[in-house]
Amino acid sequence: LSAIAASRFWHRALVLLDDMSRTAVAPNAFVYGAAIAACEKGRQWPWALHLLARMAAAAARGDAEAEPNVGACGAAASALARGGQWERAIALLTQMQAWRIAPNTITCNAAISACEKAQLPDPAFMLLGEMRRVHLSPDVITLSALVSSCEKGQRWD
Repeated sequence: LSAIAASRFWHRALVLLDDMSRTAVAPNAFVYGAAIAACEKGRQWPWALHLLARMAAAAARGDAEAEPNVGACGAAASALARGGQWERAIALLTQMQAWRIAPNTITCNAAISACEKAQLPDPAFMLLGEMRRVHLSPDVITLSALVSSCEKGQRWD
């Protein structure tokens, strides 16, 4: 599944997950995360969110091995960024907190990148403020996306 995650064959990851379900082998967080990463590479953000929701549903049914984690959320956030889904990316950060998963620089960068693609510097800078509030350090990716959001949104004030 890791090889599929590194490729754009997202549909194969979905087939493998279905095969696991048919054989009564419950996918764990690693398997879900790899499938979500494959969806991200294949630019399939709706499927990435669907798998994350499936993960959360399995955990809610008592499957602790399928509990969403920062890696799966990061892959889903990256899928949303690729798709320019800035509102959903921000909503995912909020959902992570509800799941008691601390966002990291990668997940915040994905949401900022989604804002950048939508040419919206204001929510991008709001996310930077949130990063600072929770003591996450912006990196070169964060700052590049912020500058680019200003350029694309034609905001330099």
